Amino acid sequence: MNRKTFLVQGISSLTSLSVFGFSSKKDKSNCWTQTDDLGPFYRENVPLNNPMVNDTNTSKLRISGIVFDGELCDKALAKATIDVWHADQNGDYDNSSSKFAFRTKIVTNNSGEYGFKTLMPGHYGNRPRHIHFKVQLDGYYPLITQLYFKHDEANFDYLSKQANVERILRITKRGDVWEGTFNLYLRKYQ
Repeated sequence: MNRKTFLVQGISSLTSLSVFGFSSKKDKSNCWTQTDDLGPFYRENVPLNNPMVNDTNTSKLRISGIVFDGELCDKALAKATIDVWHADQNGDYDNSSSKFAFRTKIVTNNSGEYGFKTLMPGHYGNRPRHIHFKVQLDGYYPLITQLYFKHDEANFDYLSKQANVERILRITKRGDVWEGTFNLYLRKYQ
């Protein structure tokens, strides 16, 4: 492949990724959450409400939020299923144990709310700390996204540099727990 063909194909790929792969809240016609890469560490059949921490763990993190219809922007969605997973403090993913460490599945309540307690994920490779989400609900496109943390000391990689501000979470400490709110906006089937 010559340089010109490589550049044209590369620009076309980036353009299509930015148009089709990501949505932005800057578009006033919707509030869709920006999508992200599923990553290689997703696992099927994670248990519902699988505990992600125990009382002996330190550096606890509580994430909560509401799942909304991304076109109406304020209609909460009950019974959405959310798969959550992240690396442990050493940057390793549990890819095979029956404990499904640092993985859980949550169903939103009647007010569209969800929440989980975990530990702050570790860095691995050149990736900043992040948590993966896969959200599904009948009548809506599946949402695959990741949240990142403001003031993460790691260098942000290509994926995280593309994250809009809504996916870069500011957390605050309450007692011995760091807390943050991450609302999710789904795109309805057309």
